Amino acid sequence: MQSLVENPTRKLEELLLSHLFKVYQARKTVTRSGFERYSDLLIDKFAIHAGTLYHLIRGLIEAKGSTEKERKMAIDIFTINSLIRVLMETYVTFHHLFVHSKTQEEKEFKILLWKLEGYFEKKKFRVHETDFEEASQILKLDQEEVASISSQVSHHRFKAQLDDQEFIRIFSEKDKKSNWRFLHKNGKARLLKIIDLVEYTCPIRAYFNLYRYASMHTHSSFVSIEQFEKMRGQILSESYINNFPRLAAVLTIFLIVDLATIDKNAKMVFDAFQESDKKDFNGIHDALRTKPAMQPTDNFASWR
Repeated sequence: MQSLVENPTRKLEELLLSHLFKVYQARKTVTRSGFERYSDLLIDKFAIHAGTLYHLIRGLIEAKGSTEKERKMAIDIFTINSLIRVLMETYVTFHHLFVHSKTQEEKEFKILLWKLEGYFEKKKFRVHETDFEEASQILKLDQEEVASISSQVSHHRFKAQLDDQEFIRIFSEKDKKSNWRFLHKNGKARLLKIIDLVEYTCPIRAYFNLYRYASMHTHSSFVSIEQFEKMRGQILSESYINNFPRLAAVLTIFLIVDLATIDKNAKMVFDAFQESDKKDFNGIHDALRTKPAMQPTDNFASWR
């Protein structure tokens, strides 16, 4: 895929407006309800982030010294880094819940844990019943939802796939613990942090390093401020800028292949793509996901 090398920003735009749009529209011909509706919301979120990233990379503000003959655009590298991190987290969440899950039971179980984690995080807000008119009712409804989901998790059929001690490591209503990011095998579970999930889902060092790099900028670490001091007012090289749309484009290809894998309508559209496009998509997916995951250097080889 030469355009991914030579003009990754243009390729990202093409993937979003053409290939991803087409397979996603085919998927949406069937209305999803219940847990499944969250898959489409995550896809929407991914597409919005990727679209915003595309515009940020092109530049939104003209830089000092820009002329009609030679336009110079200022690049908000901090927001780009924060956004690429969010894009990666959105994709790996979608993949882990809706693609990686091997059975419907596993998918439902993990989505329940994912929802519950959200409610546990929400409970950390410092909100009092007297703060605003609806506060008391919201707090009451949230507590009821926590109790309901906790009961569903405790009695879910997928629980039988885990040893008792492993289940306790994953879930505890008392301790407000709900770990949806995990791998399982022979009754055992390996819990994952978000960086582990990135590494497991995108098993090439580029994504691991990019996530670490983006996180430094998101949290304003010393390294990010030091780099800002060195880069400020400088012309950024094309090779540096192109890393962001190129990796975003590859994530988009992963998502396209995922949709063709889990949805028959999306697969019909994917199969109708030009042979060169299908070859490129499958080739990139195999080279950057399948083959690296089979290497002995893979930290999760025994769990795949």
